[in-house]
Amino acid sequence: MFKKLDKLKNKVTEGINDKLGGEKEPKVTTIIQPADCTNLVGGFVIAFGDNHENQLAQTNPQSSYSNKNLVSIPSSFKPNIAYVTCGNDHCFFVAKDGKIYFTGSNKLGQFGSATSSRADQLTEYRHTVLKAKKVFCGEYNTAFISDKGQLYLTGKGELLGTLSTDTKMAPTLVPALSSYTIEDYATGPKHSYAVDKDGNIYGWGKSDNLGIGNFVKVKKITKILREPMLIESPAFVAHKVTSIACGDDHTLCLLNNGDVYAWGRGDEGQLGNQSKDLKVSPTLVESLQNYKVRQISCGAFNSSMVTVEDDCYIWGQYGEHIMTPQLLQVGYKESVKVKQIAQNSYYNIVLSTSNDIYTFGADYKIATKDSWTPTKLYINDPVLVGKKVTQVAASAANYYMIVYEGADLKYGTNIDYSKKGHKATAKDLPPMPQSTYAKNKAALFAKPSSTTTTTTTSTSSSKYDHDESVL
Repeated sequence: MFKKLDKLKNKVTEGINDKLGGEKEPKVTTIIQPADCTNLVGGFVIAFGDNHENQLAQTNPQSSYSNKNLVSIPSSFKPNIAYVTCGNDHCFFVAKDGKIYFTGSNKLGQFGSATSSRADQLTEYRHTVLKAKKVFCGEYNTAFISDKGQLYLTGKGELLGTLSTDTKMAPTLVPALSSYTIEDYATGPKHSYAVDKDGNIYGWGKSDNLGIGNFVKVKKITKILREPMLIESPAFVAHKVTSIACGDDHTLCLLNNGDVYAWGRGDEGQLGNQSKDLKVSPTLVESLQNYKVRQISCGAFNSSMVTVEDDCYIWGQYGEHIMTPQLLQVGYKESVKVKQIAQNSYYNIVLSTSNDIYTFGADYKIATKDSWTPTKLYINDPVLVGKKVTQVAASAANYYMIVYEGADLKYGTNIDYSKKGHKATAKDLPPMPQSTYAKNKAALFAKPSSTTTTTTTSTSSSKYDHDESVL
């Protein structure tokens, strides 16, 4: 046993390895403070990066405005964290027993609680009615999926799924989705999606990003959809959406037959189809057809995926424009087997199958190409030796979180790759009522009558807000 422990200790080195290289005889860097050790029961979190709103819950936040070194998220109790989700100014921590905690700023109502404007330590989220089973952080808002499958949003007003753009200080039910059982949610800075139990997706936000076709652009009806609208595609009827990811102006989704679809902005190659064209409808990413994809992810202007063989491929803006998927390399022509990749805006963090962690990325307008070379984190805190990393998370505000001994996150479950590339025929598709989108489209493109006037209508499941502003 002692020999095994010695090998593990020899395997790790100090702190964070910057690009200047490490010392020959590194000193032990304490990450888990002695006072916190007694509370390390089950899942716990360490972090580093920008701490401008004390999202990292440090006791002296002013001296830790930017933590270049790894720090532990301290706690006076045993929270046993399952997973984390990061906004710009706030974080949520979900425990294995279902309890929820937050840190950071509540300036825009991100906590969904009016009891605190700021949380400098892990603070339990309490709500007398809402029983949340899943939590997702956007940049300045938070989404909760209840135990009944209803979607609630709180925070900055633009992407809350209601006609009102007012900031909400408490979780607010998305009325257009109240009759659906929601199972997943994803958001970027300009658009959002929800996925129901039947694999249907609903989008709202900047209309150019949503995959609803030329309909909006041709008639110039609106720039913003305030309430969710069903995203229609033959592929989405034949196969269920299992996961979805948002960039700044583009979207990826993975279907339960293994196909990946992309739409939105393509200027930097983020759609993976060797074109810089804008795609206004979901488009099959044909360059991924030879791969069995289990995880998808989006940065601001780039994309990535991980296969069942644990190979990670990237495309889009990574210091240069990569127009088709390219194997992620962590050194000079050296690849790594990947368990998970997390992206948020310009920032990326990778967890390898061997428990190693790499980070890369920066604002592409000011960064050098070297900033996009994955850099390995070297950690030699004895408390962490032999501990399993279960999740990595990135924030658009340039900080990262690492969960040890948390929940084992699953990707790519219930995908039947034998049906990959299968295209639906009329016999495959169940009968569906004509959607509001289809009705509006037919009305708008119909030949005008001399005796009638064509108008558009909307229902609770898809309403337009005639706001010409851009998010």
